[in-house]
Amino acid sequence: MMLEQAKEILNYHKEKCFRCGTPVERGNDGLLVCDKCGFKWANLFIKRLPADAFLLFKQYADDEYCADYGMALKSLLMNRGDWKAILEMLQDLNVRMTELERKPEEKVKIIRTVNGKEIKIGGIEK
Repeated sequence: MMLEQAKEILNYHKEKCFRCGTPVERGNDGLLVCDKCGFKWANLFIKRLPADAFLLFKQYADDEYCADYGMALKSLLMNRGDWKAILEMLQDLNVRMTELERKPEEKVKIIRTVNGKEIKIGGIEK
């Protein structure tokens, strides 16, 4: 009984192959290789990542690879042209931000009420 429980615990903590579902052990090089079908993969966990970099990468992965972070990372590493796409995205965001921060040149109209209170119409409040 104890031996069967130990086997269950070991199988529970092993990863399963994405293709055939066979329990797989991690090799010395950190890769997971399925003995049954030969599929190879690795898991990557990044602990400290700046928020803006994470959001940019997440948006790229969501837009281009349906939130498949592994394929998005592979694309960035294998195809250097995708860096241009991210830089263009940053430039577009920068242009949009400068347009939003630009103050309109319209005049501010001030209306005075009977009790002397001023109401400003137009422009952007500081």
